[in-house]
Amino acid sequence: MQGCHFNGSVGLKGGRWLLLFCLLPLAVACSGDYSGEADPVSDVADPVGGGTGDGAANDGSGAGDGGDTGDSGTTDPGEVGGDDGASGAGPDLDNGKRQYTQHCANCHGDRGEGGIGPAMTPAQCPTCVALETLIPEIHDNMPSSNPSRCIDACAEDVAQYIWEGFPEDTSGGAVGDGQGGSGSGDAGGDAGGGGGDAGGDAGGEPGGDTGSGDGSGDGAGDDGSGQDGTGTGDGGDGGETAPEPTCSVEMRFQSNWNVGFVTEVIIRNFSGAPIDGWEVAFTFDNGQQITNAWNTDLVQSGAGVSARHVDYNSQIDDGAETTFGFQGEHGGTNDMPSDVRLIAEGCITANNSAEQDTGDGGQGADPGDGGGEPLACADNPGASRVLRLLTRREYSRSITDLTGLTTDFTADFPVEARVSGYDNNAHVAVVTSRHVDQYLAAGAVVAEQAVAQRQGALLEGCSSGDACLHAFIDRFGRRAFRRPLTTAERDAYRDLNRDELTGGDFDTAMELIIQAILTSPNFLYRAEIGTAAGNGVYLLSDYEIATAMSYLLWGSTPDDALLQAAEEGSLSTSSGRLAQAERLLQDARAREQVADFAEQWMGAYQILEQFKDEEIYPRFNDTVRESMAEEFTRFVTHVVFDSAAGTLDELYTADYAFLNGVLREFYRQPGSTSDPAFSQQTVTDGTRGGILSTGALLASHAHSNESSPIKRGVFVRERLLCQDLPDPPQDVDTTPPGLDPSLTTRERFRQHTDDPNCAGCHQYIDGIGFGFERYDGVGDYRSTENGQNVDDSGEVVDIEGFRTGTNDPFFGTRQLGTLLANSPAAQDCAVTQYYRYARGYAEGEADACVLEDLTQSFRDSGFDLRTMLMDLIAHPSFVRRTAGGDA
Repeated sequence: MQGCHFNGSVGLKGGRWLLLFCLLPLAVACSGDYSGEADPVSDVADPVGGGTGDGAANDGSGAGDGGDTGDSGTTDPGEVGGDDGASGAGPDLDNGKRQYTQHCANCHGDRGEGGIGPAMTPAQCPTCVALETLIPEIHDNMPSSNPSRCIDACAEDVAQYIWEGFPEDTSGGAVGDGQGGSGSGDAGGDAGGGGGDAGGDAGGEPGGDTGSGDGSGDGAGDDGSGQDGTGTGDGGDGGETAPEPTCSVEMRFQSNWNVGFVTEVIIRNFSGAPIDGWEVAFTFDNGQQITNAWNTDLVQSGAGVSARHVDYNSQIDDGAETTFGFQGEHGGTNDMPSDVRLIAEGCITANNSAEQDTGDGGQGADPGDGGGEPLACADNPGASRVLRLLTRREYSRSITDLTGLTTDFTADFPVEARVSGYDNNAHVAVVTSRHVDQYLAAGAVVAEQAVAQRQGALLEGCSSGDACLHAFIDRFGRRAFRRPLTTAERDAYRDLNRDELTGGDFDTAMELIIQAILTSPNFLYRAEIGTAAGNGVYLLSDYEIATAMSYLLWGSTPDDALLQAAEEGSLSTSSGRLAQAERLLQDARAREQVADFAEQWMGAYQILEQFKDEEIYPRFNDTVRESMAEEFTRFVTHVVFDSAAGTLDELYTADYAFLNGVLREFYRQPGSTSDPAFSQQTVTDGTRGGILSTGALLASHAHSNESSPIKRGVFVRERLLCQDLPDPPQDVDTTPPGLDPSLTTRERFRQHTDDPNCAGCHQYIDGIGFGFERYDGVGDYRSTENGQNVDDSGEVVDIEGFRTGTNDPFFGTRQLGTLLANSPAAQDCAVTQYYRYARGYAEGEADACVLEDLTQSFRDSGFDLRTMLMDLIAHPSFVRRTAGGDA
């Protein structure tokens, strides 16, 4: 990345003018993923070509005729065995199934039947009526917890999988859309970096132009496992085009519990004219009985149901909608009707449109000849190339390590957006005009203070002259840019020492140089770009590796020893990285960094930010607040760095706490209440122990005036089990139940939980949260509330994943900690959370292979937390990147 300049000037010290490296282009050119053609450092064209397939020379996507393009080397051309169809690179059903299972099935069911979210049927999913609406819905909004996980090709693959009716067998690969007959071909070329040859002509003339796309070719290239392609094609004559829908009917559960349900039905009219009169008919297949209905004249006869309009909602204007609903009972199974039909003059829905005429295509004759090697998980880069903007914390710590100044210069910097709980997400970090203003201002103040207070240390013995200044530029620039300066950069900074800029004053020249370096993109961004190594893989330079290691383990710029290791080229090996990582972990900065990870993972950082009502909690004050934050840090760092065990089990189930006098008094623990020093103390009364009972965590997941079973339940489900919950419906009032001096918090929230409109989701939340009820909104232990005994019995429904049919009861946070420590979901989630923190994004499909390696290693280590830190650095993916990805 070359430093960019501008010809304007910025005032400094009321009359001196500074030529600065420009910052404004950062907002456009230096943020988020880097997947452009040119490497901003020193792009090298990929010299390694891939083998091609048969005469049609398709692109190897596993669709259409021709072979897959190899990821390395060359292969023999395929033998043409028939007429080739045109290229048909369409959605990949196998990937669609995999993505749906991983990210969608928890909410929508294995086959779209619905669960804690709506069913993927036209009745409940209006965007499912056409691929043209379903694809952008998935691209923009799904999964709801992190829509960036499935965009572009991923969204197309999942939409096609849903549209095809959730087929069990997706081994055919991508859906071809090319024209052509049933020719065959022995297509060469490796599929997916190590797969076998794809056989046959996967094209075929599409069948009827209706929504399901029958007649699309189902032949495929290989899946990368060395198996032969199938070489089939479903071409054929096309049928009649189905009419476009003009109305839709959506049926969805507002709630669905063990014996009952509440259902809402929405009718939408987009026909271009009003509807006058309507009927919705459907069949219950599981013996459900409707007990109550509203906004409709509903009749049930056996399994059949007919719901008709009433006087006030019989007319639906164009562009308008109407709703009705009903409540019912069931015997344990409650599938949504699959035959929901809207009967209204002028209305055509996806459920009652014209039948399609499918094609009758022939089949390719020649299968592929296989022979490929499986793609090694260790060779999967996972992460994409990226430029990572320093967070406020990273900026501040870097300034301290570069200059020795301990002042926080970031107070006026914009606050980072948090994604999945973390403030270092590279995909959302962009430079705004406010960033530019603050970088310029902070750079000027840092430069002035550094020269005034730290000049001797920065110059390392010399005090004036060009030679002294030139040595400082090389030394300071290397530390700030995390690599040696280029000749052009060195000359540009030396050129700032001109009389017309400095008036011949050495101190002013030094200030200008420091400010220019600290406002350069090369300091403000840390690059994970690499150089091309073939097959779409980029290898990080040793200096980029040093930077990634230092900011992961220290949250700051590399020291001289790490930069020296980079210069020697030792960081490109796992052993070289591990040796340096062991050294870095001995430094106090590593403890602070691990604590920062835990605070963001657990959300405990909020203890220093949240307002608490002093009238309700008179014992809670800023001294207690700060002591709780310190307790959390000391507990985490002890488990990771000092404990003989140092495992995830200890993190959740330890029988000790770190207390000072303030917390002994607040927690009502024995010992001195005046001693300001923290010490490890065994808790014998069972009220503290393990991270779940730390005051910082408990108070962070509570309201200002009360505890919150909902916040605490969601925290465990999403942060400790990595099981994302859907957002509540927009029309649901999420205001907590009003305070009632005659009821406990549990009793108030149980009324809300038992509401059939809420139970569908809250069965996964409230039972967990109730187990925290021994602790109030500031983490103070209580045995009674409003004169009544506190009940801290809880249950974790489906701890290993939604709809797994398990129920684990517990009492209090100690037993919950034991459940989590022994849960594979919680064990894997710890690795996932550290991966998110380290990578700077929420994981996507491209990361699945790497995460499986890391979670298996974590299991093999007995869930040792230091192993978790080291394994990511040692893994080959730490130094590899791709040009782009779904991360």
